[in-house]
Amino acid sequence: MQDEIGHPYNMVPQKAFLWGSGGGYKWGATCGALTSAAQIINLMHDKETSSAMINNLYAWYSQEEHPNYQPEGQVVTSVSDSVLCHVSVSTWLAASGVDESDPLKKKRCGGLTADVVKLTVEMMNNHADGNFAAMFAPAATVDGCMSCHKEDTVGKDDCSICHEEKEVEHW
Repeated sequence: MQDEIGHPYNMVPQKAFLWGSGGGYKWGATCGALTSAAQIINLMHDKETSSAMINNLYAWYSQEEHPNYQPEGQVVTSVSDSVLCHVSVSTWLAASGVDESDPLKKKRCGGLTADVVKLTVEMMNNHADGNFAAMFAPAATVDGCMSCHKEDTVGKDDCSICHEEKEVEHW
């Protein structure tokens, strides 16, 4: 797009996205594929549209089996239930039976990145055609948690992946 269309795409240095690898230089925070896609969406659309697309993208990511794109053979897929890199990778490592240093991890993350790019382009094209509609929403458990905890936290990830249920149902 930088070469074919030029402005504004040629104004965004690719280096601006490198920090997202490993959830922020291996901090395991939000997946770098998501942060990069969200940056592009946000640059191209108004706040309301960006919010709808990014919420849809993040919810889809946490609920979809990844990777779907697998050009070099079959890689185990998994559902992360989270946008956090460390949760997503750890879930996949457990499902695949390999460790973090296995070359398959790079193939998995590359395929997952292609999945994110594909949905991002589809959403942006649909918006340009006047047909964008969000199809994904946060996990149902989030509404239950946030009904009590909206004053002391923020988040849309499925709380139950990190916070085990209490003995007494508290929401």
